[in-house]
Amino acid sequence: MTDKHCPKCGKTFYGRSNKKFCSHKCRKLFSQQTIRATTPVNSKNSKCKKREQYELFDTALRLAEMLYTLPPYERLGFMENLILMARSGKHPKLKQILTMPTLLKANCENELLFWRQTPANHRTISQAANNYCKRFWKRNVIFVMNNPEYQPNTGEVI
Repeated sequence: MTDKHCPKCGKTFYGRSNKKFCSHKCRKLFSQQTIRATTPVNSKNSKCKKREQYELFDTALRLAEMLYTLPPYERLGFMENLILMARSGKHPKLKQILTMPTLLKANCENELLFWRQTPANHRTISQAANNYCKRFWKRNVIFVMNNPEYQPNTGEVI
């Protein structure tokens, strides 16, 4: 018997001539890493991830529908409530939707990202939130979501 080195942890071990790993734990971890390297977890390879993304995009469309079916004078209050809910940390999926790069960079060529009855000047819910944050907070939506201690300047003098 000769001593061998485990390809996973590097330990020296003794055993059968065809044994490659020091333990079943190292063998399983090595196998999992190899599989993950060749097939990453994304919507093409995972049904769970595909379903999760479908739900996020569907929720984004429903939020855009809610926003654009409101009368114009109620839309700013709706956006403010959405942003405050996402910043509170109680709604992580809402925060994920509002900061999703695909929705922030969407253009009119990708019609699936927009609510079906929107005129050309309407945006995705993420773009609407970004415009709101830039207008009232002077920052983009990603900064506002990732810095919950940041508050907009109200103009009050103390």
